[in-house]
Amino acid sequence: MASKVSQEESNQNRQAEETMSLVHKYENLKENETLSKLGDLHKEENLLLKEKNQKMEEVAAGSKKVIEDLHAIVERDTEEISYLKKRLELV
Repeated sequence: MASKVSQEESNQNRQAEETMSLVHKYENLKENETLSKLGDLHKEENLLLKEKNQKMEEVAAGSKKVIEDLHAIVERDTEEISYLKKRLELV
């Protein structure tokens, strides 16, 4: 009878260990699923940031071109003013 009780306890222990093992596997799967979802969210965020960065670079390049064009206009206007002043001095 003692061996039967001992065997039942052994079976219960084995079942408890199997149950705990399944619980740990389930928890690991849930954790991996969560990490995978976070990874996907980071990838999406990274893509959005890259797109935003590209748009900002385009705006910056456009702004630089505008500044260069304005600088050229100012230089031309300065030269024209200088030329007109010299003509006025001759008159």
